Amino acid sequence: MFGVKCGREPGHVRTTSAVSVSNMSAKPCGCQWTRLVRGLLRWPFCGRRLEKVMPQQHAADRQSNSSDFVATADAARSRLMAKLDYARVHLEELDAHKGHGDPFDRAHEESFLFHLDGCVDAFLQEVNVVHELGLPLRGVSLATVKNSLREDGVRCASLHRLRKLLSKKGCWLRDEREFRNHVTHRAALVRTFYVGHPEKHGHVELRNPSTDELMDKDKRQLFREWLNEASALYGSLSDDLRAERGLRSTEAEGTGGDRSGGVSASVHVSDTFTPRAN
Repeated sequence: MFGVKCGREPGHVRTTSAVSVSNMSAKPCGCQWTRLVRGLLRWPFCGRRLEKVMPQQHAADRQSNSSDFVATADAARSRLMAKLDYARVHLEELDAHKGHGDPFDRAHEESFLFHLDGCVDAFLQEVNVVHELGLPLRGVSLATVKNSLREDGVRCASLHRLRKLLSKKGCWLRDEREFRNHVTHRAALVRTFYVGHPEKHGHVELRNPSTDELMDKDKRQLFREWLNEASALYGSLSDDLRAERGLRSTEAEGTGGDRSGGVSASVHVSDTFTPRAN
């Protein structure tokens, strides 16, 4: 028999036996149970996705299903190229339209910006697939993809390049995204119509929402430049991304006739693919 202190009441000492002490250590008090349960509930997430802790497929399974992976990666790339094509369709219809500032003109203007900016999200979906991050479709964003890559210890050079362009002041990609966000969430774009101007007669210049300055070129010329830049950028990013994982892709002629800057959605992939081991 000996005395022990009871944690429930400071200073209180009671007498117990060795057997009782053993039983006490085997049965934690209520606060200990609470900490244990909370820890178990938090454990599967711990800053990572549930799929990371309990993957649905082992690396060996992915090796045997590499053809399915390639097909999924191809679909992600095709979606990216489709967004470029949709933007191109709206721009061509805008070029063919003779009116300025009417509902047809403004609707196509906003639709063009919507699809062009959608290339960012489409590329993020491709990163999610190619690097097997396991993020759900609705959970893909710049932040979640960046965090997932960091958790896996993977450096994605193509994503890093995209993020630098999005944050670079004066970059066409940052301006394009600002235009899209403005017409989607805030208000219509402010514009200036030139009539009788010796050099700019018939031009329509848009005002940059972030700087409140005119873009100093006709909006259709501006949109064509953005589309050409986007076609070259996303084709290059997609190729670099696939090269990081051993998938081979090549740029080909656009599928839209004489459309400038077009990038084909057809992709050539290597016969072998080595999935990442978890």
